[in-house]
Amino acid sequence: MTEFLGSIPIRETGYRPPGTAHVVRGGALEPSDLVKSAETCLTLYQVLGLTIWVAEVPRLEDLVAQTGTLISCYGQIGVCSLAVLGDYVVAPTGQAPHYTLVLPSTSEDDLERFRSCFLIMPNPLVS
Repeated sequence: MTEFLGSIPIRETGYRPPGTAHVVRGGALEPSDLVKSAETCLTLYQVLGLTIWVAEVPRLEDLVAQTGTLISCYGQIGVCSLAVLGDYVVAPTGQAPHYTLVLPSTSEDDLERFRSCFLIMPNPLVS
């Protein structure tokens, strides 16, 4: 039986990669962009969620390459390990390595808590 996060089917119920897995989110994680993305997800899928890309790969560049054109449009990306995300609900949705992270709210404090998990860096796919 398929489980859902809001109305999004969960790819692998109960699975969470190890804390050492790499996490990438496209963009500079500006609060206004995060609110727009989370509210779009809420409207479409009934969950206040954000797309993140997660994989247990040797190098961060390997995960970025797996996302292909989906992340190549961003000049900057946010990166961290899954362990840094702590108790956020993170579910494997869509096609691997896509995951949905659930935000508790779009309050300034919750957005800052999310943003503080990431290091913003130039996207290695953009020259």
